[in-house]
Amino acid sequence: MKPLNLALLLTTALSLAACGGGGTAPPAGDTTAPTVSLTATPNPVTAAGAVLLTAAATDDVGVTQVVFYRGATEISTDTAAPYEATSNLTAADNGSVQYRAVASDAAGNTKEATSDVTVNIGAPADTTAPSVVSISPAGGATGVAKDANIVVTFSEKMNQAATQAAYQSTDLPASDVTFSWNPAGTVMTINPNADLLYTAAGKTYAFKLTSTATDIAGNALPATNSSFKTFRQLTTTLNSTPALDGWVRSDGTVNTTDELRIGDSGDVGNATYRSYLSFDLSGLPAGLTSANIVSASLSVYQFSVSGAPYTDLDVGVSDLILDHVNYSTTLTGTDFDPTVYSTLGDSSSSALVGSYAKSVLSALKDDRSAGRTRSQYRLRFAKLTDGDGNADIAYLRQGESATNKPTLTLTYLIP
Repeated sequence: MKPLNLALLLTTALSLAACGGGGTAPPAGDTTAPTVSLTATPNPVTAAGAVLLTAAATDDVGVTQVVFYRGATEISTDTAAPYEATSNLTAADNGSVQYRAVASDAAGNTKEATSDVTVNIGAPADTTAPSVVSISPAGGATGVAKDANIVVTFSEKMNQAATQAAYQSTDLPASDVTFSWNPAGTVMTINPNADLLYTAAGKTYAFKLTSTATDIAGNALPATNSSFKTFRQLTTTLNSTPALDGWVRSDGTVNTTDELRIGDSGDVGNATYRSYLSFDLSGLPAGLTSANIVSASLSVYQFSVSGAPYTDLDVGVSDLILDHVNYSTTLTGTDFDPTVYSTLGDSSSSALVGSYAKSVLSALKDDRSAGRTRSQYRLRFAKLTDGDGNADIAYLRQGESATNKPTLTLTYLIP
């Protein structure tokens, strides 16, 4: 008899152990959890007895088990589909009982689903109709924001499927909204899939809940109707105030009747011109807040250019600069350097004749927040003068011009 080859036996044993005795190991790197849902039948429970729990569980490799729980207490484990368990309920359980199903795969990934069961054993039948406690936006509301949701609060827990099916609206059909509920089942949120519309008159949205909506006992909700209107979105264009338009020269000279000038003169020692614009805000709606100003654009018309101000008087990337300023009710020589709230950037960077527009939204919001009745601006080049003795001037139309006046165009929201 030949002696046993101990090395061979040891190698064979280790190979078998590594293979799990011939079993199949889970795929390496499996991090995908199973999917699982849980239903309980009957629900609600009105008589003592068993509730059947059914879990629908799947996995890309395979589900190894589903463990059922009542709250934190394990009920049973099922290792083969259909995954089921039972739980007995009595009148002592009246109220709400939560069940859980935890599905696992071979790699140890888990996923949980829950189901709340309403227990009402031996209690008087619920024959009270539910009611609507509140609706937001309130019926008849105006000035509703475009991102608003409709929120309906009920007097008791509702049958969610029946209540959603009872929702009807031509303006916001069920296909264009998403429903959600609070955990107690008493608050339904209707979230439009796209923003609501703003129009000049305000867009009206109406909806109703028919009497097919019920509570969990099957009592019908009285039919409910409601409507609301979004903000009105209006656009207005303001002309500048002629008496407050003008230019100020660095030697103190002021002119409020001539066309606007920005640059340096060919005489008076190459003195610098800066120009000013004022817009009267007193005609805007009294209830307009800064938050509801959607856009604001200041437009000026350049009708002529003398010399080369856009090259000789610029600094770096700066050209014809627009400042948000305050010079009050009169333009004077001291306003060559007025109170400056902010610098808004270049209103123009070209010597070509034409209109140039610049957003002044931040300035308008600031004016409205501060309660100002005027919005005022200064136009200047970065460099005071190039000192060459020649005129370098951009000429713009002003408020007294017959055409192409400076304008301030606002778009805003108002209830």
